[in-house]
Amino acid sequence: MDIYIYFGNSSASNYSNGENTFQFFEDFDSDKSWQNIGGGNGSYTLDNSIITMTETQAGTGLDYTLKLVDSFSVNGDGSQMVMARVKITVAKEVHAIGFTTDVNNKNYHYKLYGSQAWGLSMEQPLTSDNEWQVAYAILNDFSGDRPITIGEDDDSSHSAEQQFDWVFVRKYTDIEPAFSSVGTIEIEGTISGQVTLNGNPIQGAKVRAICQDDNSYAGDTTTDVNGNYEITGLDKTKKYHIIVEYTDPDTGQKYNAESKWDITPVEESS
Repeated sequence: MDIYIYFGNSSASNYSNGENTFQFFEDFDSDKSWQNIGGGNGSYTLDNSIITMTETQAGTGLDYTLKLVDSFSVNGDGSQMVMARVKITVAKEVHAIGFTTDVNNKNYHYKLYGSQAWGLSMEQPLTSDNEWQVAYAILNDFSGDRPITIGEDDDSSHSAEQQFDWVFVRKYTDIEPAFSSVGTIEIEGTISGQVTLNGNPIQGAKVRAICQDDNSYAGDTTTDVNGNYEITGLDKTKKYHIIVEYTDPDTGQKYNAESKWDITPVEESS
């Protein structure tokens, strides 16, 4: 079966679908009237698929917490990972992603950022405020059907504020393919690199590119015998999300690489 991908039609429909790609996906493209379950209060606004949460009243536990979904099945064996793209605009005591409605229970909250030592550690927390960063945690601390929440806490001035671009949960394996990429640009550009597993080049890995600017599917390719890949015909003025998928032909084991964001193409050689 042949699959054809056509590009360059600005009026074409966008068929990217995070809900069909990930086990849980929220990109805040519409207001779902999320409920505050925190001990205090606050308000949120949506603008261009970005949610801004502003705390206005302190309380017990996390002061202002929105419940994104009532129930999500957490395996608890490290086979899932929660990821989020976040900007802390007013950094305070705790900013977190939770898997409980008990806003006092630090054993079900992953700390994104904050001055207070509270909550579970993430494999990749946020390292600074006032800039967009991706944070992630491997879900191996608890299991069961659990809600997913995002919250913030500031007991002193109750003025914490944070922004989320998206939150999702995906499959994860403890050994994932690694890949490199090159970048900086002009009009038509290329993203290239190498996929390795345990330091060895991987042939036959699928590499996909998704444009972050409009969430459009930009193209894909398969790595060669040396693990190298190249995706061409990309817009050098935009940034891309690169995803690698690989299935071992001998064992049938599937691997999903850590997603790479904010990759800028280099100019194609003539």
